[in-house]
Amino acid sequence: PKSVELTLGLDSAFIRSTTPSMARHHMVLVGCVENEHSSRLFAGLQAQSSVASHRIRTHLERTGYLRATKLTVLTDGDKGLCNLASQAVSTPITPILDWFHIAMRIQHMKQTAKGLSTRVLTHRQAKKAIQDELEKLHWRLWHGRTRSVDESIKKLSDSIRRFRYYNKPFQKKSGSYRKLWTMLLELKQYVRNNDVIIANYHQRHHEGLRVSTSLVESAVNSLVNIRMNKRRQMRWTKHGAQHQLRVRTALVNGELEKLYLRPELAVRSGIHEFPMAA
Repeated sequence: PKSVELTLGLDSAFIRSTTPSMARHHMVLVGCVENEHSSRLFAGLQAQSSVASHRIRTHLERTGYLRATKLTVLTDGDKGLCNLASQAVSTPITPILDWFHIAMRIQHMKQTAKGLSTRVLTHRQAKKAIQDELEKLHWRLWHGRTRSVDESIKKLSDSIRRFRYYNKPFQKKSGSYRKLWTMLLELKQYVRNNDVIIANYHQRHHEGLRVSTSLVESAVNSLVNIRMNKRRQMRWTKHGAQHQLRVRTALVNGELEKLYLRPELAVRSGIHEFPMAA
């Protein structure tokens, strides 16, 4: 059979545990396997790397993974997630830093720059220069030019220094430039740590290849954060959390009918393949 190219997006989240004396949080592994025609979401507690790797391998095979399949793995730069993907398959993978995580950092900086003071002429000029340079930085990283980040930060630092003066009458906005500078240094370190897995996203997008796995990010937010973490300050047992994640991913994948109405199909399709200790 003809192999296909697959994209695997991986991310992790944490939910509160009912036994804080043993472990304050449970780690949740969320993933999405995509090919040209479909996508498949999966999520579960990550207790052991072998169990997590087996879960990844199972969902890859259901989406068409073969030994000759080219597998691209998109993560937030966590080496542990890339290691799980490597353990799940017998062939080399292509790890890439998810563009979403870079874009969100730049977007936060742009929003912070909008809050800079403009009541002084030098501040207005500096704010305009900062916003223009942030757009250029966005473009350079989109094209994979990581070495130009230092140059951009050097230019931005000259404009940010102007906000050290004439700040006393405008105390409410005087801290924005400090926050922006901190975010720039964090971006520099983030890019430096993940330089090897940052790709030319413009070229990949032009070729019709994945540069981001938005489904994983939305799944982490909808399946884990909103329902199990942020808005509902609940604590979960391993058993209960695993059941919740199993039902919700089955609902997203359109397999809830198999899970409830036809359990023999659920077992055959692998919805129940993982033990509750997983």
